[in-house]
Amino acid sequence: MIKLPPLSPSLEREVQARLAHIKASPSAYKPYDLNGDGVIDASEEARLFAILAAQLRAEHARSDDPQVSALHTSTLIAQRYEILGELGAGGQARTYLALDTLHDTQVVIKQLHLTHLDNWKAIELFEREGQVLAQLDHPNIPSYLGATHEEHDASTHFMLIQEYIEGPTLAELIQGGMRFDDEELLHLLHSMLHILSYLHSKHPPVIHRDLKPSNMIRRHDGSWALIDFGAIQAVLTSASMIGSTIVGTSGYMAPEQFMGRSVPATDLYALGATTLHALSHVHPADLPLVRMKLDYHSRVHITGRLRDVLDSLLEPNVEDRPQSAQEVLDALSAPAPAPMVVIPPAKPVQESARVIPTLFVGLAMLIITTGGVFLTSREVPSRTSSSDLSAPSSASFLGKDAEDAFTKERVNAMEKTLTSKIAALPKVELVEVTPIPSYGPSGNLGITLRSDSPTDIEALKVDILGLDQEGEIVFAKTCDAVQTFEPTHRPGDLIRFDQRVTLTADVSALRFELVHAQASPSPGSYPPTQPVPIKWLGAKLEGVSFKAAARLQEKSELSYSAGKFAHKLELAVTHTGEADVQLLKLEKRLYSASGEVVVTHPSYVNTTTTPPFRPGETLLVSLNSHNHVDFERYEVLISDIRLAGKE
Repeated sequence: MIKLPPLSPSLEREVQARLAHIKASPSAYKPYDLNGDGVIDASEEARLFAILAAQLRAEHARSDDPQVSALHTSTLIAQRYEILGELGAGGQARTYLALDTLHDTQVVIKQLHLTHLDNWKAIELFEREGQVLAQLDHPNIPSYLGATHEEHDASTHFMLIQEYIEGPTLAELIQGGMRFDDEELLHLLHSMLHILSYLHSKHPPVIHRDLKPSNMIRRHDGSWALIDFGAIQAVLTSASMIGSTIVGTSGYMAPEQFMGRSVPATDLYALGATTLHALSHVHPADLPLVRMKLDYHSRVHITGRLRDVLDSLLEPNVEDRPQSAQEVLDALSAPAPAPMVVIPPAKPVQESARVIPTLFVGLAMLIITTGGVFLTSREVPSRTSSSDLSAPSSASFLGKDAEDAFTKERVNAMEKTLTSKIAALPKVELVEVTPIPSYGPSGNLGITLRSDSPTDIEALKVDILGLDQEGEIVFAKTCDAVQTFEPTHRPGDLIRFDQRVTLTADVSALRFELVHAQASPSPGSYPPTQPVPIKWLGAKLEGVSFKAAARLQEKSELSYSAGKFAHKLELAVTHTGEADVQLLKLEKRLYSASGEVVVTHPSYVNTTTTPPFRPGETLLVSLNSHNHVDFERYEVLISDIRLAGKE
């Protein structure tokens, strides 16, 4: 047995707390069960105690400042708040869950460590947060309960005490693989806009300056709350907006924020970037820029008012953005604009009298592929005529025929090929490409692949290339065919995804290239799958039925989060009915022992932008959920379904 040096009382309490947590969870203590008898005996417990003590000593030794230590469980703050555990840490602050022993309610304590004089800026921001929070009164902002500073373990601790808001953060939901539909996104946007409208209407306006997924919490009733006002700024005068501290998170910060200038529209940019992250599951800092604006249209599939609003929120110039949250709310609730009607000239121009100028426009296209960077340039004759000037169209110099460039007939007639640059995937078949026109030369390609390679696929990227008659590349798009949060695809599984493209008049063929994958050799045989019944929300459609089997099902308690659980559920859903299904949305519901719904998690098996789900096919779907209270049982229901060819 490992011989330990004497432990301090505080360190021993931490070790005992971790030991108790591991012993309470079979999945947690399994790695320490050396003889495999399902329990931890005395010798194994002593060894585990020594390992945990060594780990904690190492963690304390790695602290930036040896005088800075965390508050321990059961520590009493202000003779009233008992520390229950740590919620998180970042920078110079830690947050704790604590019990208000006076009212028997849970609170959050935010702790700032101060040992050096050069931390004066941190003190300023910390005090500003308390001053501003004390003036706020909104149901979706944590209530400010007070501030204190005390001496613990030879170190000074400045602390803010706030209301505790329970629920997963948007960051946790994204990390868990949750996909948001339009209704859920609109609900999130409306909730945050109402909060920002309240903050910005204060005198002076209160600017959060750090909107991001980890600072948004979804309560169990579905409402959203905004937390962490550590970067907050109260704008006192126009002069105070210049030269202020640069605080925020890269990717969500508006350009003006990098110059120390924050205005209400700065929070609106961050809200747009956060919404984009929820839509695409790609961090805004990882998205490409076009003229300093995030280029996201190839990553997400939204149209209409929601897309227009997101475009306006992400304008890099602050003057081009909406100037208030209320302005965005008005835009979201405004009626749809009437379609544009183009009236032709009263007197058509005689063909012989037309002057058709021949202009040659040099097009430079930078196409990034796995093989390298290619720069091509070509001359395209202008087809603008005097009648085009009288009746402008969205087709630009490509002519009026380009308005109908993306049609099912044209796409179906194109040659389509599939190549692979991945040695581990030699046998992948292009099963189907379904064109879904939108407007003009743009639309969605719904693509279905099937891999017969002896490989399990955890992630897969595909380049979509548009070629002209000479085989030259006209456009290129990279998209995710399989993402890491999706179920692993086995040999023979269908891989279904979609991508928005623009087919100009010179595109005559499509090529799909497999460019990157996370793959591992298939074991050849798998454990038997467990059937999972699928129920219906509402009336069952005649001739439509499905069966599902769980490829992965796992319930686990989250480390160091008392009472919090994760449930992983990956289903293989087989269409056993007769009609083609265009859209299929499932919902997983978790129930407590008393029969109450603890959490719901929706996910799409098939969407309106992919090929129809046909009888006999099997598709995969993930219904993972994280960071919720314990549950007794779950069920899977059909929450939305549409047959192919019907609205």
